[in-house]
Amino acid sequence: MTVSNFDFTMHVLLFLHTQHVIARQQGRQDEAGDECEDEEDENGVVNREQEGEEDDD
Repeated sequence: MTVSNFDFTMHVLLFLHTQHVIARQQGRQDEAGDECEDEEDENGVVNREQEGEEDDD
């Protein structure tokens, strides 16, 4: 295996791994998006609360 072949192989593997990780993160984000309710206060700050969680104030 030459240096250029090794370099190409590493770049391809890194690209494929990156695509896999990004897809997995988006899947988790989509799942979390279904469970979250976003609330915006008077200053425009977004407060996120998970379903089933209550504020203890």
